[in-house]
Amino acid sequence: REFSVEKDGWGHMLLVMGKVTEATIQEWADKICSINTRAREAGLQRLDASFIALTRAAEASAAAAAAAEAADKTGSPGDGKHFDMPTAHTVLNDLINAYFKATVNPSAVVAGNDMERQKRLFAVIGREFHQASAIPAMSSRPPALGGPRMSGQDLPEAVDFTISEEDRRQAEASAVYSVAARLVLSPEWPSVPTDEPEAVAHAVTQFLAGIGSMVFPALKWRQHRCWGRFKEFGDFQHLEELVSSALTRLRALQAAK
Repeated sequence: REFSVEKDGWGHMLLVMGKVTEATIQEWADKICSINTRAREAGLQRLDASFIALTRAAEASAAAAAAAEAADKTGSPGDGKHFDMPTAHTVLNDLINAYFKATVNPSAVVAGNDMERQKRLFAVIGREFHQASAIPAMSSRPPALGGPRMSGQDLPEAVDFTISEEDRRQAEASAVYSVAARLVLSPEWPSVPTDEPEAVAHAVTQFLAGIGSMVFPALKWRQHRCWGRFKEFGDFQHLEELVSSALTRLRALQAAK
């Protein structure tokens, strides 16, 4: 083992370098993937919460203005309830406080509940929201302000926002097969040291997860269009199973020709 001692702050740092096993590299890869997944989910939560909070504040402002206009037209303050209606500033301030108090799913807390959150996002994004929710770790969500706009009255009351487990698995398998086949059939694909299906599947999975290896060093391959395509998948073992199935399917198709 190699070691070095460096002065660091108020003390010294001892760095010991030893051989890293494949299992250790796998453990590091899993942890990095999970960090990337959580960071991406947190970013989406912030975007969704911001959009919903601003929308609710705008709705409160519009409702207060409509009530005041109605009172002016009648020439009577009526029951004076419009004076007690929350202003946009009050609503936005309350929602910001609720967001920072939330420990789980803050965008749903800002919306009121998870169903209301889904309705609001579906009303703006449309069917793309359903598609983006199908494979959260493998697809990019469209911007919150993009897509066709639907009013709350136009939104169907019975909208199924869920996707079956079978549909999710099929979507994942199709996406992985497409990229894995494109990779191994490309002219850049090198001769790997072994023909063992498990070893090849593992190497391809590392490639698609953006993890360098002896076969595919990151310095040489990171500019490839397929490098790290599924680095935010979040579950390396499951990704490897999908890659293994994809390569088995590809070999069967090649053998049938």
